[in-house]
Amino acid sequence: MTSRSWYPFAPGEAAGGRDLLDLLGGKGANLAEMSALGVPVPPGFTLPTTWCRELLSNGGGSTDSLNDSLEAGMEHLERAAERALAAAPGGCGRGRGAPARFGDRERPLLVSVRSGARASMPGMMDTVLNLGLDRDAVEGLAAWSGDRRFALDSYRRLIQMYGGVVKGLDREALETPLQRRKSARGVRFDHELDEEDLEAVIGELERVYAGATGEAFPTDPREQLRQSVAAVFRSWNGKRAR
Repeated sequence: MTSRSWYPFAPGEAAGGRDLLDLLGGKGANLAEMSALGVPVPPGFTLPTTWCRELLSNGGGSTDSLNDSLEAGMEHLERAAERALAAAPGGCGRGRGAPARFGDRERPLLVSVRSGARASMPGMMDTVLNLGLDRDAVEGLAAWSGDRRFALDSYRRLIQMYGGVVKGLDREALETPLQRRKSARGVRFDHELDEEDLEAVIGELERVYAGATGEAFPTDPREQLRQSVAAVFRSWNGKRAR
């Protein structure tokens, strides 16, 4: 198979499979294999290892050609969301109507960036979850899902992961607002915090982020995605991976 700049997978279809382990890594190759077999794997796409080598040789930053591949991959994800909605009898419960779109303020499509390698490296490289959220999209997700606490907690996790993985901020400093709030409320677990608590935690996290980086948390979902992809590739040379 001719090498591609990105490899899509969705239920019943996939580019690549376990024969492309060197290009797709174990995770990407097996997701493609399962998708082709009809296993109901959520849709996604894999950036091949050639991108990792190219970016690391060029200083670890994103490139226009990589951004083009990301745009094509995101179009694939949005088309897959449309197909899933059309195939669902009567729509998708609360989600019937327009499908989710990346960056949409009312029906945000949340995306994760996960690492993979030819040899299994559990816990060695980094991950960023819930890309596609900002303050406005949180309210849209809350209304769409009917669960505002879920939406707020999703955004809280994004700020923490993005700050730590992409910006290299101190992980303890990013965890402190959550721990301080739990201590003040006399609870042990995250799920015991309510909406008001999470709003306070998010406000403090945004201040920590701005104070450490000199800029507000990014609201452009595509900028979030581009920066996260580059950061996860760079984590190949991270302390744990080394």
